[in-house]
Amino acid sequence: MLVIVVTLFAVCWLPLHIFTLVMDFNPQLNSEGQPEPSSAGVAIYTAVHWLAMSNSFVNPIIYGFLNDSFRVSVLNN
Repeated sequence: MLVIVVTLFAVCWLPLHIFTLVMDFNPQLNSEGQPEPSSAGVAIYTAVHWLAMSNSFVNPIIYGFLNDSFRVSVLNN
């Protein structure tokens, strides 16, 4: 279960960190000189940010399916 939790944490958060690093090291991709950010950049950021925040949603599901004692304690209360 621990391996699954850590793997899903990495899968959820890695795209956001990669996006941030790419934007930091390639300022020409960032539309700082433009009055409005590009719609593709905003869409990519929104998608990877949503994926990173979805990690909070995934953890209880993992615990519920993989941990018998957690499932029993929830059902008994």
